[in-house]
Amino acid sequence: MTLPVSLVSFLFPSNGLVGLATGAGRTTQSSPALAVAALRSAQANEEREVARKAQDPQVKRDLERFAEVLARAQTPEDLLNDRTARNVLLTANGLGASVDALGLAKRALFGDYNAANHPAQQLREVAPAWLGTAQKYDFDASGLDKLREEGALEEIATNYTNIRWQEDLERRAPGLSFAMTFIKTGANLDRAVEVLGNRVAREVITGAFGIPPQIALQPLETQISVIERRIDVTRLSEQSYREDIARRYLIQRNAGQFGAGSIAQLFA
Repeated sequence: MTLPVSLVSFLFPSNGLVGLATGAGRTTQSSPALAVAALRSAQANEEREVARKAQDPQVKRDLERFAEVLARAQTPEDLLNDRTARNVLLTANGLGASVDALGLAKRALFGDYNAANHPAQQLREVAPAWLGTAQKYDFDASGLDKLREEGALEEIATNYTNIRWQEDLERRAPGLSFAMTFIKTGANLDRAVEVLGNRVAREVITGAFGIPPQIALQPLETQISVIERRIDVTRLSEQSYREDIARRYLIQRNAGQFGAGSIAQLFA
């Protein structure tokens, strides 16, 4: 299965991790053993879980509202002015964290996105999904035409549903959505510099091997050397190797509640 670019953007809506909580202000808690078990379950049941998420009443209501607003909207502004429609559109394109930033959405998605001073260009390093979305729909030139093309609604629905499922994963165990994404997409990386340039792979590998975030401040050659000392990049094509790294990452992310004995058992 090829992961939509929007899911990668969802994981990194800016230059930091997405923040998810369960309940009012309560952060998800897990343990190494539970996190690894959750990964196994998510891998085994992904298709069924995503299909079930598509039948979630709130997801269905959101998508129905989007279709209704799109059908009667005369301009892209009309679509964005409806909060539910805006939520679906932005979330499906990896921009859900900015659903309440209507002004930003209009500035980033309208106008000449090729201009150096355009907001989408200025945000491309920390939030590349703005530029990708602006290019994809080209609202100034095409209006709502691209959203009304055959298959466009289905793509929106698929992406929106998958991202809502990804949120469920992260509630089960911190880092679970990252681990799943890495397992699916890591096979495309065969050089350390590509690992460093891939936000999900960098998060998982540096987290798995205790490499501090400050590595980003080091010269590129130093960063490459650190990655190559920790992993055999040529083996990322092997799913079992990616799964080993993903499990190690989850253990590190969720190790706060259990001692070394519990962690060691996971490697047995």
